[in-house]
Amino acid sequence: MKYCPVNRFLPLTVAVMAAALLAPETILLAQAPAAPASAITAAKVISRKMASGRSFVGTVLPMRRSVIGSAVDGRVTEFPLRPGDRVSADGTVAQLLTDTLELEITAAEGEMQLRQHALDELQRSGDTDIAAARLASTEARNKYAEARRKRYEDLYRQGRTVTQEEYELAMAESLEAREAYRGAQAEYKSMTEGARLDQIAQARARVVIADAAINLLKSRLAKHRLRSPFNGFVTKTYTEVGAWLSRGDPAAEIIEIDEVEIEVGVSEQYIPALRPGMSAHVRFDGLPDRIFEQKVTSITPQGDVNTRTFPVRIRIQNEEVNGLPLLRPGMFCSVTIAVEAETEVLLVPKDALVLGGRSILVYVAVEDPQTKGYVAKPMTVAIGAGLGQYIQVLGGLSADDLVVVGGNERLRPNQPIRVAKMATYQE
Repeated sequence: MKYCPVNRFLPLTVAVMAAALLAPETILLAQAPAAPASAITAAKVISRKMASGRSFVGTVLPMRRSVIGSAVDGRVTEFPLRPGDRVSADGTVAQLLTDTLELEITAAEGEMQLRQHALDELQRSGDTDIAAARLASTEARNKYAEARRKRYEDLYRQGRTVTQEEYELAMAESLEAREAYRGAQAEYKSMTEGARLDQIAQARARVVIADAAINLLKSRLAKHRLRSPFNGFVTKTYTEVGAWLSRGDPAAEIIEIDEVEIEVGVSEQYIPALRPGMSAHVRFDGLPDRIFEQKVTSITPQGDVNTRTFPVRIRIQNEEVNGLPLLRPGMFCSVTIAVEAETEVLLVPKDALVLGGRSILVYVAVEDPQTKGYVAKPMTVAIGAGLGQYIQVLGGLSADDLVVVGGNERLRPNQPIRVAKMATYQE
């Protein structure tokens, strides 16, 4: 058999490889330096006697909901909205056909002008002034003619220098002046009272009727444009361009969610402890990094006979994210209100809560027996009622435990930590 020089080194090579495979952790640990402890701010868990919080399931509701219906019969000529569209207050929801109605308005406005012209002719201020001047003029002429007649009559009877022809002429002029005066009196009277006033009153009434007819037609015209009563979003549509809408038929549903209400069904045994203005903590599964601190807005005195719960409402000012509302009707949430009997509860500063996951975490500074330092231990908790800058927690904590209130957002489980500062909070 031919000799192979490599074979005599094979046992040594295998032994070295085996040693490397059996003890890799020892080699790596010997080379890796210990991680430095992270500086954090801590506060103590405190115990207080107070009404304990209880959680209820809530539902987001819009502040207002309106089904926009038609007030008149008509065919849809414009319908620009789709579900999810934003609509402004007084914005167009739908437009109905108005051609015939616009022609009727034009005719009614022409009739109005005709009636107004007739009234102006009857009550022109210049006619009355002229009649009054004519009356004064004829009265003066009548007095002069009558005085001249009497003077001529006296002279004629005395046989003086007045001929019979002159006397008869004076008599005729007096009669003429008297009749002219009577005619002016009749004319002035007809313009200031009686039949003429009736004519003016009737003409005014015709103008009022014509104006009311125009306003009625314009009111009908305005009803052919369906408008939104508030700023909101379209949730449902019930018609389309070309469709016929009868009076009372719906066109679209709009909700207002600039501010939303949370409705919570509270059991009857907790109602006596509730009052408007009480603090409430609202948390949404879809928004794990937020806790909304709100107030109870109203408590409905009428309960549900089936569930024996009473509707309690909490208002929240909505926010926009990327042009869309953050809170939307139909979302579920957990609402915590202090309605339980007073008992000893554990409180931590609100800064200790780590949100963002499916559960709420609190990092506790726990002593490491090997290093005699602290490590960050995550604890899952549930929240309860609030007290100033503190909030009730339910979980594995104990009074006087140290919880991390500063620097907790970047911690990892069992990470070495160093308490650089102790914080204080107001109750």
